[in-house]
Amino acid sequence: MLGKLNAIATYIAWLFLGGMIASFVLGYFDVTYEMPIYYLIFGGFFLFAIIHFVLAFWVRCPICNKCLTIQGTHGVHPASIHKSWSSVVFHWFSGRVGCIHCGATISTNDL
Repeated sequence: MLGKLNAIATYIAWLFLGGMIASFVLGYFDVTYEMPIYYLIFGGFFLFAIIHFVLAFWVRCPICNKCLTIQGTHGVHPASIHKSWSSVVFHWFSGRVGCIHCGATISTNDL
C-alpha cells in the first residue's frame, strides 16, 4: 500500500514539475501572464516531492531491506531489471519491480 502511495505521489510530483516548466515558458513569452499560478504549481510540486521523500524510506526490498526508490551514490546492481529509482517508480503498477540494490525481482502486490 505504501509503495502505491509513493508511486502515485511521485507521478503527481512529476506532473507538477511539467506544469512548472510549462508555466515558466508561458510566463516568459506572455507579458500579461500571472506569476502567482507558478507559485501554486511550485507549492504542489514541493508538497508531493516531500510526500515521496518521506514514503521512500518506508518502501523497502524484502530481500536486502534497502529502500527501493532511493538510489544513493552507488551504482545500480547489474542484475536489476531497472537502471534507476525512477524506473522502479515508473514500472510500479506493472506488478513486479527489480531491486536496484540486490537485483531481486519483487512483486509489488506484496509491498
